[in-house]
Amino acid sequence: MSLFEIIYRTAFGKDFNFELEYKPIKGKATTVSAEQIAESQLETIAMLEAELEEISRFKNDGKTDQKLVDKLIKNYQQQINDVKQADLSFGYVKHNKDGSSEIIINKDKPKFGVAEHEFLHKVLARTLKGDNILQKNLGEAFVQHVNSKGGFLKNIYKD
Repeated sequence: MSLFEIIYRTAFGKDFNFELEYKPIKGKATTVSAEQIAESQLETIAMLEAELEEISRFKNDGKTDQKLVDKLIKNYQQQINDVKQADLSFGYVKHNKDGSSEIIINKDKPKFGVAEHEFLHKVLARTLKGDNILQKNLGEAFVQHVNSKGGFLKNIYKD
């Protein structure tokens, strides 16, 4: 029994039931096994690589904004790397081709707060989308706050 499960049992007088506890957010999050995540990774990676290949055709074509092409290429490469690690994580946000997204929770690695954590990623991504100044300011404020509380980021983000 994990420390979380002991604390949960002590606080609520019952065992933690992953499916039951995440029922209120059903429709906003999906719980799947690591094996199911691994299977879906292949399809998602193939789709992302095809899109990356299509975008790469515009690299150095003399017509297209190269900063935009480079940004898109970098974004797709990051998405591919994230998907390759998905079955090892507690959860992640899956971005669908139609622009929608879905929170995926790895039920083989239950951990309290995963859906909420991933939801925050989703909210922040939508809120900060395209605003580099706001992203930088919020990031710096977050690091400053965590460091002021004796957090683990003290020496990580130094210039």
